Amino acid sequence: MKQINKGQARKQYNNGETIIIIAHKMALNTPWNLEHEITKNANCGDATFDFLVNNYEYYNCNYEAGYYCAYYVNGEAGKC
Repeated sequence: MKQINKGQARKQYNNGETIIIIAHKMALNTPWNLEHEITKNANCGDATFDFLVNNYEYYNCNYEAGYYCAYYVNGEAGKC
């Protein structure tokens, strides 16, 4: 997994790549499955990147988990 910034994540999402979002204080690949994968046209039809991120932050981000998201892609997909 490679961490990317929000602008890169938005660009990758619009290109059809799968982005993994998680609250920034949380670790990936835990038994609690805190991360969420988003892919264009696979989640809620025509939902925008910002709509999906805002919904994730509203329901999953807090004082303990972190107030904003971290973004990850698999391997080489994150290179712009």
